Amino acid sequence: MGYTNYMKRVPLLLVELSIAVIILAMPLLMFSPVVSAAGVSLTTSPVSEVISSNPGTVATTVLHVQNNGLLPVPMTIKLFAFGAAGTTGSPSLQPASPSDTYFSWAHFSPDAFIAQPDVPVAVTMTIDIPKTAALGYNYGVAFEPIISASLNGPGAVLNGSNVILILLDTTSANEIHSAQIASFTASKRLYEYLPATFLINVHNNGNIFIAPGLNIYISRTANFLPGSIIDTININSAQGNVLPNSNRVFQAQWTDGFPVFQPKLVDGHQITKKNQTIYQLNWNFSKVDKLRFGKYYAKLIMSYNNGKRQVPIVAVLSFWVVPWKLLILILLLVLVFIGLIIFVVYLVHRLRKLQRGTSRRHV
Repeated sequence: MGYTNYMKRVPLLLVELSIAVIILAMPLLMFSPVVSAAGVSLTTSPVSEVISSNPGTVATTVLHVQNNGLLPVPMTIKLFAFGAAGTTGSPSLQPASPSDTYFSWAHFSPDAFIAQPDVPVAVTMTIDIPKTAALGYNYGVAFEPIISASLNGPGAVLNGSNVILILLDTTSANEIHSAQIASFTASKRLYEYLPATFLINVHNNGNIFIAPGLNIYISRTANFLPGSIIDTININSAQGNVLPNSNRVFQAQWTDGFPVFQPKLVDGHQITKKNQTIYQLNWNFSKVDKLRFGKYYAKLIMSYNNGKRQVPIVAVLSFWVVPWKLLILILLLVLVFIGLIIFVVYLVHRLRKLQRGTSRRHV
């Protein structure tokens, strides 16, 4: 009888146990999925900034961050050191080491805050530059949510650039501004149509970051005499910097031609295949006078400030543009036209010969 009563109570015990588990798990069900699903989306500005100030002075700048989410997010600020990650200009962030004493120069107001949805927050960064400051210093200012799930959970994603790069130039007498053109190349020696792509590898062999000025001049002649330049390409207008003892590759394209390959667009979006942009030939007949054919020369003039004056460095290369498919089509059309002329001349000759033969028979 006792066993029978026990068996009857088993379903009731299971129900009570299930209710207890649900009650204990309610905090997790209420909060963890919300944080993970909602995620954190931030927009920061500027992307980077160069500050120049003398040793023994105080430099300030204002940084901005905005919470694009739906809920308020507690935030703090963390500093990183950074160097060059490869040659693309992307930064490689590293935590501060004991030797990075310049981190103690930087202060933020506020240094912790709650970012309300869609409300920009202005943060003042103050740098107390000591008299012993000697060179340039790099700060990576990261705005980090104080949410453990946002740092470890798969659902929280930081969109945009949540790290602002600050480059401090102390204009010290110890600074050495020096750069050189490691290489200046075209992606091809022979192009069928434009664009022609140029790669400029700049090496900073000094001890302070520099923002080189870069211009490419296109000409049909190697002497680049006045009036012979047919196009100018301005590069690095955004003043991207090259860090000390590193290389940075800048890319430029010469696109002013007819016809020209352009990225294929569908509904305003570029089409890619296997992470490669798909190009299509654009026939803009308003530029038919810019059909490019023959040998061209590109002169690169790089300039940088060595602390006293602008130093120019020059490099030159040549390349060909030969629209061979178009030339073959034109040649075929010319041959067809010549064939038609020969055929017409032959018909006229035959008709005249027939007319002369008919006239003789009548005589």
